[in-house]
Amino acid sequence: MSLHKKSVAVTLASIVALGLSACGPVVDNAASNSSESGAASSELTALPEVKPVAELAARVPQDLRDSGFTVVTNPHSPPMTYVAEDGKTLVGFDLDMARAIGKVLDVKLETTEAGLDTIIPGLAANRYTMALATIGVTPERQKSIDFVSYYKGGQGFLATKKTDFEITKLEDLCGRRVAVSVGSVQQTALADSAGICKAAGLEDYTVQPYPNNNQSVLAISSERADVMYASISIVGYSAKQNPDVRVAGVYKRTTVAAALPKNSALTPVVHAAVQHLMDDGTYTKILKKWGLEDNAIPTAEINPAK
Repeated sequence: MSLHKKSVAVTLASIVALGLSACGPVVDNAASNSSESGAASSELTALPEVKPVAELAARVPQDLRDSGFTVVTNPHSPPMTYVAEDGKTLVGFDLDMARAIGKVLDVKLETTEAGLDTIIPGLAANRYTMALATIGVTPERQKSIDFVSYYKGGQGFLATKKTDFEITKLEDLCGRRVAVSVGSVQQTALADSAGICKAAGLEDYTVQPYPNNNQSVLAISSERADVMYASISIVGYSAKQNPDVRVAGVYKRTTVAAALPKNSALTPVVHAAVQHLMDDGTYTKILKKWGLEDNAIPTAEINPAK
């Protein structure tokens, strides 16, 4: 049974409080921090057994093997990445995938945190080895970074249960205050779609950017915004954790991928590692742990945006 169905995940209020106090880099992310503190639930930090694959590990450039991988994530995106009940351990689907990739390639991982608006520039500047942060693949992003797909995401809308409107297209947002995370594909989509309300003879929507998804959820709960526009995984999880909000609609499905600096020597290696995890069943086990089986993809691809 998935974690969110067993009530072992923290409440939305706890996630917000803990997310705001999240710590800096963590070596070998969730597993290392949990063993030191003894506080984070073992159900959150446990990873299926993953053995190194010698032929893939041998393809990791020596300088990266010596230094280890710096993996960047966004800690405000449950169940993809968030802070556990101990207030410092990062957990989630993205973190488990990063750890599994590291084990296949037999390398040390150091996980660090950043906002969505700084992750892609950081990769382009080679500050990070790789990012697993629920990053949607777009042709524009693909110009500056490499992608290895590992998840079928999508977009959705969150609103309070006091409302009854449904959002099936962006025009349904017209006249509403829309909360988004800074640097998200949703913020870009709304900017690119400016003018659709006027063209339809409707009042424009008002975009309210917040530093992260937790702040966007709070804006909905406090009725400072009418609707939150975000990843469907985050929207669905938030609705399960907060009895006062609901999923107000589902929008486009989106390919989510690990991101690497453009033309990185690691791109084909990470691709092979992800495909190995898919082929040996580890990927399915991790998806099931987080209740995300419906978002599985059968094959990893490099730079899948067309």
